[in-house]
Amino acid sequence: MSDQQIIQQWLTYASKLAQQGRLDEAIQALLKVVEEDPQNLEVRNAIIKFASQKGDYTVVVYQHMDCAELYVLAGDKKSAMERYETILRLEETVQLGPHSRADAVMQVRQLVATVKPEIYLRIGEFRLEHNQVDQALQYLKKSQELKPGIWDTHMALGRAFMIKEAYKDAIGEFQEVLRLTQEDGQEAQAQAYEMLGEVFVRQGRPPAATITWFDRAALLYVQKQMFNDACRAYERIVQVEGTNKEALNSLGELYTRLNMKDKAVVVYSRLADMFEKEGTALDKVIQLYETIVQLEPQNRPVGEKLVGIYTNILSRSPNNVSIRGRLVEHLVRQQRNQELPPHYLAMAQYQMERGMTDEAVKALRRLLEIDSQYVEAREMLGDLYLKRDMKAEALDEFQQVIKIYRSHGKDEAALELQQKMIQIFPEAVDLQYQVAVGLRDRGDFAGALHELDRLVTQRPDDLRALVYRGECLLALERHAEAAQNCEMILRLEPEQVDVRRSAIGAYLQLNQPQYAAHHLHQLPEDDPKKVSLQRRLVSQLLEARQLDVAEQEMAHLPADDEQLLSMRKELVKLHLDAGNLEKAFEGLPQIPRSERERNSLVTRLLEIPLSQGDLETASRTIHRLPEDDPLKVTFHRRLITAYLEAGRLNDAAHDVARLPQDDEGRSRLISQVISGYLTAHQYREAADQIYRLNDTDPLRNSFMGQLIEALIGVGELERAAQEVSRLGEGDEIRPRYHRRLIQAYLNASRFDEAEQSIITLSDADPEKRSFLRLLVQKFLTMGLFDRVRDLVAHMPEDMEERSQYLDGLVHNYLDLGELGKARSQVFSMADMASRAGNHLEAERLYREILAYQPSDVDIRLHLCHALASQGQAERAREGMLVLAGRFHREGNATSAADVYSRMLDLDSHNLNARYRLGSLWAEQGQTAQALEQFAQLAKVYLEQNLPEVAQRVLKKILELDPKDIDHRRQAIRLLIRNLRFEEATEHYRILLGIHLERGEVDEALECVKEIVNLQPLNLELRQQLGALFLKAGFLEHGQSLLESLAEDCREKRDTDRMLRVLTTLAESFAANEQWETSLEYRERIADVVRDTEGWPKAQAAYLEIVLGYLQHSQKESADAIFVKLVDGFFRYKVVLEGVEQLEILQQHLADVGKPSMALSVRERIASILERQDQWDRAIQTLLEISHSYLVLQEVDRGVEFLRRAADQALTHDRTEQGIEILFQLADKLIQHRSLEHARPVLDELLRIAQDNPAFLERVGDVLFHQGKFEEARPIYAEVLEKEPGRPESLSRVAIIYAKESRWEDAADIARQIFSKGLVSKIIREYKAVTGFRPGDAASHLNLGKFYQQLGFVEEAIIEYGLAARDTKHFLTSCNQLALCFSQQGYSDLAVRQFQIALETPGYQDEEQLELRYYLGRTLEDLGRYKEAMHAYQECFVVDIRYRDVSQRIEGLGDKM
Repeated sequence: MSDQQIIQQWLTYASKLAQQGRLDEAIQALLKVVEEDPQNLEVRNAIIKFASQKGDYTVVVYQHMDCAELYVLAGDKKSAMERYETILRLEETVQLGPHSRADAVMQVRQLVATVKPEIYLRIGEFRLEHNQVDQALQYLKKSQELKPGIWDTHMALGRAFMIKEAYKDAIGEFQEVLRLTQEDGQEAQAQAYEMLGEVFVRQGRPPAATITWFDRAALLYVQKQMFNDACRAYERIVQVEGTNKEALNSLGELYTRLNMKDKAVVVYSRLADMFEKEGTALDKVIQLYETIVQLEPQNRPVGEKLVGIYTNILSRSPNNVSIRGRLVEHLVRQQRNQELPPHYLAMAQYQMERGMTDEAVKALRRLLEIDSQYVEAREMLGDLYLKRDMKAEALDEFQQVIKIYRSHGKDEAALELQQKMIQIFPEAVDLQYQVAVGLRDRGDFAGALHELDRLVTQRPDDLRALVYRGECLLALERHAEAAQNCEMILRLEPEQVDVRRSAIGAYLQLNQPQYAAHHLHQLPEDDPKKVSLQRRLVSQLLEARQLDVAEQEMAHLPADDEQLLSMRKELVKLHLDAGNLEKAFEGLPQIPRSERERNSLVTRLLEIPLSQGDLETASRTIHRLPEDDPLKVTFHRRLITAYLEAGRLNDAAHDVARLPQDDEGRSRLISQVISGYLTAHQYREAADQIYRLNDTDPLRNSFMGQLIEALIGVGELERAAQEVSRLGEGDEIRPRYHRRLIQAYLNASRFDEAEQSIITLSDADPEKRSFLRLLVQKFLTMGLFDRVRDLVAHMPEDMEERSQYLDGLVHNYLDLGELGKARSQVFSMADMASRAGNHLEAERLYREILAYQPSDVDIRLHLCHALASQGQAERAREGMLVLAGRFHREGNATSAADVYSRMLDLDSHNLNARYRLGSLWAEQGQTAQALEQFAQLAKVYLEQNLPEVAQRVLKKILELDPKDIDHRRQAIRLLIRNLRFEEATEHYRILLGIHLERGEVDEALECVKEIVNLQPLNLELRQQLGALFLKAGFLEHGQSLLESLAEDCREKRDTDRMLRVLTTLAESFAANEQWETSLEYRERIADVVRDTEGWPKAQAAYLEIVLGYLQHSQKESADAIFVKLVDGFFRYKVVLEGVEQLEILQQHLADVGKPSMALSVRERIASILERQDQWDRAIQTLLEISHSYLVLQEVDRGVEFLRRAADQALTHDRTEQGIEILFQLADKLIQHRSLEHARPVLDELLRIAQDNPAFLERVGDVLFHQGKFEEARPIYAEVLEKEPGRPESLSRVAIIYAKESRWEDAADIARQIFSKGLVSKIIREYKAVTGFRPGDAASHLNLGKFYQQLGFVEEAIIEYGLAARDTKHFLTSCNQLALCFSQQGYSDLAVRQFQIALETPGYQDEEQLELRYYLGRTLEDLGRYKEAMHAYQECFVVDIRYRDVSQRIEGLGDKM
């Protein structure tokens, strides 16, 4: 079945329900369908229809609203508008309906009022979309009037005003959007800023003022990650101001982030062209081109541009390694590998000169990856490795060079390099080995040995030489020397396996097996030659009769070695020959039994000790043989026979036990051992051996009988009893010897043992009765009546004498006055009679003993039982009641209870006895026992349908146990059945309390339902029940109950009770420290008070709620209440009073240590002031809020409110104040964040203050003090263009030039302001900007140059003198000192200063070039041409291209 068919079924079903008047069920059924299919308009229309019929207009209104929303989502806004119009006409529809009711009309009016603001807003937006601006404005204004403070409404109004060109009103609406969304509405703020920008565009405002709004919108869009919207805002900026580099750059970044690479490339290319045309920011051009290449790695034109730029830079600055690195990167990307080697080589040379060896090595390696035959690079790399003491790597590089030389036929060069290598690497002995290896390869071992001996003499630890030497010695069969040479090698390198094998062979040749074994054990297990060497070693040891060592070495051979078995057999034979029986035996297990020689070896091994009478050795050897050895049993029997012959019975017995059970000779040998033990009177040992015989052995019983008779004969009855007990139950001799043992006990007067033995006899044994009669007579004769009693108990039931003995026993006890024993015996006999069904006999016995003990209660009770057993129940019951009553009167409650219990045992339906027993337990405080009896009574009465009696019993139970839930429920059911609802309700309340106390919430809720069912109209009772839940701590359930009650009160318009219920909830949650829920209820109370009792009380309540939230730092929750408060201030026209109340609240929060929350209140005050157009006070409040946030280190909030204050000042004709606030904002951003965060503000200031030199200069100062001199300079230039001669700007420009070492330019600028007395200030600022450090030579040197260019030569001389103390700056400082002396006219002093510097040792000629040059210039000015010529010539020798030295030498030639 399809979904549509299912829905149609539901619709049909709902229609039928509606036709039956079951509208609620119809609506609920369709609502379930809506839950599954929320977009089904047909179902929603049906719901509206049925709800209209029912008069449930809440459902009607909200279903219409949902339908309208569905139409909007589907793009059918016209249908949505029709729905909205239907809602607005609903009140009229209801009024004109046939069943119009005033309450229905009021309900509709209230419902429509709640949704009217949204409906007017949506209709207004719809009209606006269809360019029906006037109608749109009407609807939007109505929406705003009904529900102020909704930013969507203000946004729509702003757009409408903008279309109507009411730009001032539009700006006001968009600013209101900004105010309303300042907390958490970044998206709305961004839209508002964007709309403000559009207004300014339409007004034709200057670009600087316009793009500010778009810029702010874009920034917010970026923060919200709404990058497409941000792109739109930046695109508008570019449309307004096509040369706006910041916007273009941001747009490029956004396009990149959105992966819109093509657009990003276009924007970056446009920006790069702009910078390139300006020619002032080559670094920016490079950065942009690099970005383009990252986006489009295959963009060859841009890549070639970068290659050209970098090549051009390197032509001017060949040592710029960074630029060269970038150039290399782009050449690689463009696969222009042929151009790379010179650059890598240049990079390596530069890096080597500056000690950057790691980087140089990397560069050379990259070069060699491109061209491995590049000899110059390999030589340079080798030299680098030598400098880093990486000789192995250096040697490898030089060897590669040698290979290259030889591959190109440059043998002479290769030889020259080899000779150089030998000098550099004397430790490289490969060259020395070549001669020796050559001789060896030709077979001249003696000649090779001679060369190697010489090498070893020079290098005794030279492993390779020793190895070669060993090979030669073995080849010459000089084994002793070879072995010695091997030892030398192995001391140096123990892991030389080949050398170790050579040592083993040499020692075996020298017949020195101990040394061979030492080396053999150190060979690896997987050595292929180890086994053959091991065999040779073992054979050599066996021949030398070193048997123990041979055996040890044999263990190292593999188990499957083909020669191992023959070696083992030979080893055993040699041990037997030497008389080493133990060693020979240890060798046997390693010889398989399948070997023919093994049995002869074993026989020979065993015959030796037996023939010598050495039975211990023979035994030890025999028992060590394997159990399945065929020779073991034969020699084992021979050993036992030898023990018997030697009279060693214990040894023989011990070994017989070790024979296999199935051995044919075992029984014979055991018999021989038993006979020996009996003859020797060793009965215990004989018994042990007897029990080793099989049960079927005919000798076993014979030996057993002999043993028992022997033990009885010697009086060892205990031993005899043990032996009898060990006989099996079915053993034919057991009964005979059992009776024989009893007779022996009786003869010996050992009656206890005799009694035990008699009892164990079978009842079928005819001797048992005889023995029992005999023993009873003996006990009676001795007066042992207790023994008689015990013995009679063991008599067979059919013995005639049994009852005779018992009766006689009772009379014997009575004659002796032992009544207790007589009583006990009677009880036992009566019990036996009762169990046998002879109750008359039992009664006779009880009456007989009762004659002796008439007050014995127990006897009387037993007598009653006997009567009852005979069917005389009434006599038994009367007797028990009399007895119990007597006990009760005497205060013996325990006995009375016992009697009642026995009565119930006899008759469990005796309700009288049960009631008396329960009452008796209750009197005694035995509650549990009493409850047990009453519970059973109540059950019976209920089953018998006796409600009144049952109620009384239940009351008894509940008095004893008030928390007995089951019986209380039974009582409730009885009360309800009898229509006693009040009493039932009281029981339910008690039951509710019990359940709550136990935490049984579900059961407690069931009680509530029952109570409500009993008294549905008692609202006070419902409130009390809810309060019970709250008091017990079950807040959620109590809340649910009271919420339901509150809803009922609302529907019945019982406002007072509803307030009491809400107050109860608020107070309960507050008492449980759930203050947030408590405050929510207080808010609901305030809402009701506002609607019923007026604004003043509601205002006070709202203020208390705000205070509660803010005291708990719940700002968001407080904001919702603020909206209601502010709305009330304006609606009821008490704004000023409201502000005063908020100021009091703010001060209170500040006093109690809640500064952040106090600020939250202050923010609301600022918003109200803005709404009242009190701009001066509002701006001042915003500044105060910002200051407070900054003090609290909440920088973001502080900056936000500074920004807001600036916006309000700039927007409302307070431009200078706004600019001042913007400067404060920039300062705080730099102070707490960074300059980058302040840049948008500085850009804004530049746009706003572009015509004001003072403000422009302040922007420049900000950048200047942040060290951004390049950015500050054009700003100062613009200031000086607008106001030439402005001292502050001039001084900053002078310092910037000085910072860039443009001393002459700095001096030119500084001279313009000398007359203004700012020199000392310039010097102070110069020191601050350049980071001047007293005592630092570089600082003093640069300050001296600044002084010198400014014309303050004396001050410069002081600074140069301080700088000259540092050897690093000594020459430069001396040169500058000399120039200063010359500038002052002290030429001779200048010459002397030059000479002092030149005479100072420790400096290179290149470092003194400048000094010599200026010395020549000074001497030339003095007319001392010859000395000048000498100075110039010294310069020329060092660098013929230095400055104009060559021209000056020519000129001096003419003068001389």
